[in-house]
Amino acid sequence: MDVLIEFLLSLILESSFELARSKRVSKWVRYPLIVLLSLLVLSLIIGTPVLGVYLIAVTGGSFGVTMGVILLALSALIIYLFVRKVRAVMSSRSSLSFDLLDISDESSVNELSSMASEIWHEHYEPILGRAQVDYMVERFLSPAAIKEQVGEGYSYRFAVAKGRKVGFFAYYPREGALYLSKIYLYKTERGKGYSRAILDHLKEVAASSSLPAIELNVNKHNDASIAVYEKLGFTRLREEKIDIGGGFFMDDYVYRYAVEEGEGK
Repeated sequence: MDVLIEFLLSLILESSFELARSKRVSKWVRYPLIVLLSLLVLSLIIGTPVLGVYLIAVTGGSFGVTMGVILLALSALIIYLFVRKVRAVMSSRSSLSFDLLDISDESSVNELSSMASEIWHEHYEPILGRAQVDYMVERFLSPAAIKEQVGEGYSYRFAVAKGRKVGFFAYYPREGALYLSKIYLYKTERGKGYSRAILDHLKEVAASSSLPAIELNVNKHNDASIAVYEKLGFTRLREEKIDIGGGFFMDDYVYRYAVEEGEGK
């Protein structure tokens, strides 16, 4: 029962968060929906114990008392799970920090390159095949390649949760937008709200640099990442096929996230 209730609360809360942030839905639609979802949660939290007290105090009888006690116990469980879920959602975002890569620290550069290789082989081999993954990791994410990119203006940051490096991302200004070149999390760390926290950080970076949008490329067959980006509010701009040498191509979609004026200030 508690698993079912927590699932329903998660669905309602996360839907509210996504609706509140989404630019794909008109504010005249999303705000009333958020109110309705909030009222649904309040009705569960307030209505259930009120009904329980009513059954015990008014209806009387063993059946009424038994049902009232059950509803009060259920309401206590709902409140507990609700508070736990809110704290989990908020802490997953607030507990993440972003450590800038220092390319003078060889061990950190090597660690990031090793992290990239592990994540890429786990996630991209089924999509691109081992040969292309090996080629792209060596070309774009070797220690030498990372240092070269930083010299060209890239910023690499580790995503750190409770003292553990759970992933990394890289970005740089390009053609009037903040280009998100890389964003990778370990498989065990996905689905914890970290992508949203990273996006919030990128929005601050973009706004502080007076850049109106964040853009990225994603492989057309990378369905899991596409779903995450669209959930975060990115919209598809176009298709793009890039020859990266070695007989390999990047066959991508380009996505864009519009940064609202005043964000990050």
